[in-house]
Amino acid sequence: MTPETIQKHVLHHPFQPFRVCLSDGSAYEVRQPEMILVLQREVIIALPRTGERFPRHTVYCDLLHITRIEPLNGRGGKPRAKPRR
Repeated sequence: MTPETIQKHVLHHPFQPFRVCLSDGSAYEVRQPEMILVLQREVIIALPRTGERFPRHTVYCDLLHITRIEPLNGRGGKPRAKPRR
């Protein structure tokens, strides 16, 4: 994936949280634009724990291993099965 493609998601106004999916099956949620830094060959994602204000960990993701970006609001992802009544 290109850094420009990822940066479009980061700079989208209003910001919409998204998930970064990697080729090894791992995925990381970006809930605020301040939590991701897009570089030429990688992205750095800050990972806060639930309920904490500041992140404790970071992950470095090579752009070659980012397979897709999914919205966290449910739109544009896999269709969900409708509940039976």
